[in-house]
Amino acid sequence: TPHVNATDFAPRFAWRWEYYFKARQQLLLDTAYVGSLQTALHRLGYYCGPVDGVFTPEVSYAIARLQKNYSMRVTGNLDIPVRRALHMP
Repeated sequence: TPHVNATDFAPRFAWRWEYYFKARQQLLLDTAYVGSLQTALHRLGYYCGPVDGVFTPEVSYAIARLQKNYSMRVTGNLDIPVRRALHMP
Protein backbone atom coordinates (compact mmCIF):
# COMPACT_ATOMS: atom_id res chain seq x y z
CA THR A 1 0.00 0.00 0.00
CA PRO A 2 1.25 3.51 -0.72
CA HIS A 3 2.40 5.62 2.18
CA VAL A 4 0.61 8.97 2.44
CA ASN A 5 2.07 11.86 4.40
CA ALA A 6 0.00 14.66 5.90
CA THR A 7 1.96 17.15 3.81
CA ASP A 8 0.79 15.47 0.58
CA PHE A 9 -2.60 17.13 1.00
CA ALA A 10 -1.45 20.43 2.47
CA PRO A 11 -2.76 23.45 0.54
CA ARG A 12 -0.10 25.05 -1.63
CA PHE A 13 -2.19 27.36 -3.74
CA ALA A 14 -0.16 30.50 -3.04
CA TRP A 15 2.52 29.58 -5.59
CA ARG A 16 0.42 27.51 -7.98
CA TRP A 17 -0.57 30.42 -10.27
CA GLU A 18 3.04 30.91 -11.39
CA TYR A 19 3.06 27.56 -13.20
CA TYR A 20 0.23 28.60 -15.54
CA PHE A 21 2.42 31.25 -17.16
CA LYS A 22 5.52 29.13 -17.73
CA ALA A 23 6.41 27.49 -21.03
CA ARG A 24 6.85 23.73 -21.30
CA GLN A 25 10.64 24.04 -21.44
CA GLN A 26 10.66 26.10 -18.24
CA LEU A 27 8.46 23.56 -16.46
CA LEU A 28 10.71 20.66 -17.43
CA LEU A 29 13.72 22.44 -15.89
CA ASP A 30 11.87 23.00 -12.61
CA THR A 31 12.74 20.01 -10.40
CA ALA A 32 9.78 20.57 -8.08
CA TYR A 33 7.33 20.52 -10.98
CA VAL A 34 8.88 17.43 -12.57
CA GLY A 35 8.85 15.73 -9.17
CA SER A 36 5.14 16.43 -8.80
CA LEU A 37 4.65 15.19 -12.38
CA GLN A 38 6.45 11.96 -11.50
CA THR A 39 4.34 11.60 -8.35
CA ALA A 40 1.10 12.12 -10.29
CA LEU A 41 2.15 9.57 -12.93
CA HIS A 42 3.19 7.12 -10.21
CA ARG A 43 -0.12 7.56 -8.40
CA LEU A 44 -1.99 6.56 -11.58
CA GLY A 45 0.35 3.62 -12.22
CA TYR A 46 2.15 4.93 -15.31
CA TYR A 47 5.57 5.61 -13.78
CA CYS A 48 7.60 3.27 -11.57
CA GLY A 49 10.95 5.05 -11.41
CA PRO A 50 12.42 7.28 -8.71
CA VAL A 51 10.82 10.62 -7.90
CA ASP A 52 13.94 12.74 -8.31
CA GLY A 53 12.73 15.73 -10.33
CA VAL A 54 14.60 14.80 -13.50
CA PHE A 55 12.69 14.49 -16.79
CA THR A 56 14.04 11.18 -18.12
CA PRO A 57 12.94 9.03 -21.07
CA GLU A 58 11.00 6.87 -18.58
CA VAL A 59 8.87 9.90 -17.68
CA SER A 60 8.31 10.55 -21.37
CA TYR A 61 7.23 6.90 -21.88
CA ALA A 62 4.85 7.21 -18.92
CA ILE A 63 3.33 10.33 -20.48
CA ALA A 64 2.98 8.47 -23.80
CA ARG A 65 1.12 5.62 -22.07
CA LEU A 66 -1.17 8.11 -20.36
CA GLN A 67 -1.82 9.83 -23.69
CA LYS A 68 -2.66 6.50 -25.32
CA ASN A 69 -5.09 5.51 -22.55
CA TYR A 70 -6.78 8.92 -22.58
CA SER A 71 -7.14 8.84 -26.42
CA MET A 72 -4.80 11.79 -26.91
CA ARG A 73 -2.24 12.31 -29.62
CA VAL A 74 0.75 10.25 -28.45
CA THR A 75 3.88 12.41 -28.37
CA GLY A 76 5.41 11.75 -24.96
CA ASN A 77 5.64 15.49 -24.39
CA LEU A 78 4.20 17.44 -21.50
CA ASP A 79 1.40 19.49 -23.03
CA ILE A 80 -1.82 21.13 -21.86
CA PRO A 81 -4.09 18.03 -22.20
CA VAL A 82 -1.61 15.93 -20.17
CA ARG A 83 -1.45 18.61 -17.49
CA ARG A 84 -5.25 18.69 -17.36
CA ALA A 85 -5.49 14.89 -17.16
CA LEU A 86 -3.08 14.92 -14.21
CA HIS A 87 -4.83 17.91 -12.58
CA MET A 88 -1.62 19.92 -12.67
CA PRO A 89 -1.21 23.63 -13.44
